[in-house]
Amino acid sequence: MSDRRHALLSASFWHVHTRVGFRPAIFGCIAPDRPGLLCARNPLDGPAGNPTKVLVKRGRSDGGQPSHFRRTGAAVVEFAIVAPVFFLFVIGIIEFGRMVMVQQVITNASREGARIAVLDGSTGQEVRARAQAILVPAGVRNAQIIIEPDPPSSAAAGAPVSVTVSVRFRDVSWLPTPIFLGNITLQATTVMRRETI
Repeated sequence: MSDRRHALLSASFWHVHTRVGFRPAIFGCIAPDRPGLLCARNPLDGPAGNPTKVLVKRGRSDGGQPSHFRRTGAAVVEFAIVAPVFFLFVIGIIEFGRMVMVQQVITNASREGARIAVLDGSTGQEVRARAQAILVPAGVRNAQIIIEPDPPSSAAAGAPVSVTVSVRFRDVSWLPTPIFLGNITLQATTVMRRETI
């Protein structure tokens, strides 16, 4: 087998960018003055001992787009499919996290309000002020506070007194427009028995 034929069968083929287009060439050396390009000889132009030096650039034998373009296109398609689901998941975490936080706050507010309501001589204003002292620092506004009976001092000794705190989630959401929980109302009720001296 001649050197020329052996070179054609055993060497790795590259595409040589010349004035006439892309041609097959055999890897020869690295061009020191042109980073990223290679020096090669074309076996069809001369004998193996007299290589023709040209600058080569890697390409595809089928004439299509390089692989990195195909990978970029696939990544764009995958992002377009996954991104909406991912963002909905993140929004859901934000909404449900805020809901749990607000529910805990209004539960504490109703309990603190009920503790004031069962005291002898307490008024509805005092109960609401105590509940608001819990709600406002947590950013819970526009909450409704319902006391039964009102005033609580009208309840007989040992009778139950309840304090209910409720708020619409859209009024306390961290998002401008809640997607999942915008139509719900959070509510907490605490019942204690009236104390008397």
